[in-house]
Amino acid sequence: NTESINLAPWPVYDQTKMTSQEISIAIQVNGKVREVITVSPSSSNEEIQKIALEQKMVVKWIGDQEIKKIIIVKGKLINIVTG
Repeated sequence: NTESINLAPWPVYDQTKMTSQEISIAIQVNGKVREVITVSPSSSNEEIQKIALEQKMVVKWIGDQEIKKIIIVKGKLINIVTG
């Protein structure tokens, strides 16, 4: 090392390295977490809902019950309310 650390330049901030490429979303059935999926942050609510409803554990817990409501909190969770 020929140069002192106090003479080195400061690191440059790069916003692209700070953004996440994937996010984890919890899937709840009647308020209880049943599955966690990983999706792109740019995914639409419809895409996330479709992926959630195809999950094995979600299908198991919904069973033959009617889906009354699907609540989506963007980037955090999906709650499927059955009746």
